[in-house]
Amino acid sequence: MHPRRFRFILALMLYSFPAMGMAYAAEESITADRIIKKADELARGETSYSEITMRVTTKHWDRQMSLKSWTKGTEKAFIVITAPARDAGTTFLKRGNQMWQYLPKIERKIKIPPSMMLQSWMNSDFTNDDLARADSMVTDYEHKIVGSEVIDDNEAWKIESIPHEDAPVYWGKLVSLVQKSDFVLRRTEYYDQDMELTKVLSLDDVKTIDGRHIATHYVMDNKSKPGNKTILDFDKINFDVKVDEDTFSEGNLTRGGR
Repeated sequence: MHPRRFRFILALMLYSFPAMGMAYAAEESITADRIIKKADELARGETSYSEITMRVTTKHWDRQMSLKSWTKGTEKAFIVITAPARDAGTTFLKRGNQMWQYLPKIERKIKIPPSMMLQSWMNSDFTNDDLARADSMVTDYEHKIVGSEVIDDNEAWKIESIPHEDAPVYWGKLVSLVQKSDFVLRRTEYYDQDMELTKVLSLDDVKTIDGRHIATHYVMDNKSKPGNKTILDFDKINFDVKVDEDTFSEGNLTRGGR
């Protein structure tokens, strides 16, 4: 080989190897805790306003609902059902780990007790606890990167989350996929205390909204009840909007978010 040619190849190798090493080190320095927290922050914002279509499918019936939602951080959320007519005006308030519901048909406000937190929310495959403990994945689990997978041609971290010993959670384990390119959560598997797969949440139709990459189509597949699933479509979502503090008051339950 000509000496000049050899020196060129050697220089190229010396240039490339450190760059490869830096890229590898950058990925190695990313912790599972940071990935989960970043994915959560990306989907939440300081505040948000959403208009959502929810479809619940079972072997025996299907139903569709429309709702509006306001959130502030991880502690506060207010939801109002807008359709169908028989459910319109039903509201939910979350403050911390506490939840209230207002039923306009009987004009009654109910504080949801701990014994009902694992019950279905509006006959869906989400529970009251799923809404009340919105930041549970971040705060109640120890996370570990256990591999990577490709989902829709996107490389994703595979993260296993085991609850802390004193965490007030139902799940024995969570397994999630988070896209490496933009930290979008694409799937979470829910395992019960016997490590049986119970539910799978899939997230897709990723869009850029207010400068964020956001999954706008959610499917909760209930493995413990084959044929049951709940679909959430975010028809509209805005982040870091102005939300009055009164939105999250008990008085707003009976006003239907007006």
